[in-house]
Amino acid sequence: MGFDTLLVGVILLANPYHKATDLIAAVIISTAVRQAEEVLRGFRRARLFSYGLIAVGALEIIFGYIFPTPLLTGITEVWRYGIIIPIGIYLTFGICDFAMINENAEIYKEAEKVKKPIFASCLLAATIEAMAVIFPSIAWISVFTRLTAMVALAMLATAVYKCQNELEKPKTEPENEE
Repeated sequence: MGFDTLLVGVILLANPYHKATDLIAAVIISTAVRQAEEVLRGFRRARLFSYGLIAVGALEIIFGYIFPTPLLTGITEVWRYGIIIPIGIYLTFGICDFAMINENAEIYKEAEKVKKPIFASCLLAATIEAMAVIFPSIAWISVFTRLTAMVALAMLATAVYKCQNELEKPKTEPENEE
């Protein structure tokens, strides 16, 4: 189903030096979820938002490295976290669908636990990044909010890893008692 590829994309998305890797992470995520989007409904929406992250990743490279502009770099940071929220939430919906199909309550609970931290940490990071654009003296706070977002995305990577392990588990057939 592509959970191994999705795991690489989510790990790249959690990278603290994301300006160089967001574009790659978005392409990997969109490719990975395309394989399972017919079965897992949340993955289709995550793929659509990953296209937006491709654009933001390109802007991060342009305004972060080619034409460094602090104002535009700050704006792309806000957009980044604003797009990561729906990607993370819809990925967790897809993981919950996968858990229900495979009747695995552990994976379902893991995915449910990840939704609120992704939403809260990325919303906080986007808010602090927006405030840091206006008030540069508070930019140091964004280090902590980026760290919380990174931890939430690492939690999502853990859920994806558990899905990959579920796929690799050998299937046992029930014995027919006659």
